[in-house]
Amino acid sequence: GQLWECGDVQVYEERRACQITLHALQELRSVLVVPAAAAPVAVGATLAGDNYQLPVLMVEMTLREAGWKAQCYGCNLPTETLISAIETSRPRLCWLSVSYYADEPAVIEATRQLQAVCQRQGTALLIGGRMIGADLRPQLAYTVHCELLRDVEAFARQVYTANTPPAVAGSDTDEVGE
Repeated sequence: GQLWECGDVQVYEERRACQITLHALQELRSVLVVPAAAAPVAVGATLAGDNYQLPVLMVEMTLREAGWKAQCYGCNLPTETLISAIETSRPRLCWLSVSYYADEPAVIEATRQLQAVCQRQGTALLIGGRMIGADLRPQLAYTVHCELLRDVEAFARQVYTANTPPAVAGSDTDEVGE
């Protein structure tokens, strides 16, 4: 995306590269070990307006590799349908990838609504993505913020083995590795 913004490549070249990567990830997904029947469930998506597929799919694969029954519900989903997904599937973990937004207050409100539902359900809300900067992050509601996939994996393994509910953001444990 950055290369076509500067004019170094055409938009179709960037989109084609994304499609090739998506196909490769889907093929890799098919060879991952099937999670155990008792494995915890995780669901994830991007909010309305965010069409970036690669990050949300990479988190799904990271969670599957860590032993979770992870399912990406897709991109560009309204908050109301994510709430319904959490209430219906009752996952142990919900992840939200934030790679784009046009309306910052809407993202803030969406995370607040999702975190409220997650807390009622006993679900950890994991957020990450390139658009969660130092200015936005303190305004969001979540259980844990992860910048890297290795942080996602570390938190997922911690929650998988934990017998207690995850820490709430703002506590001393809201960052993986702190």
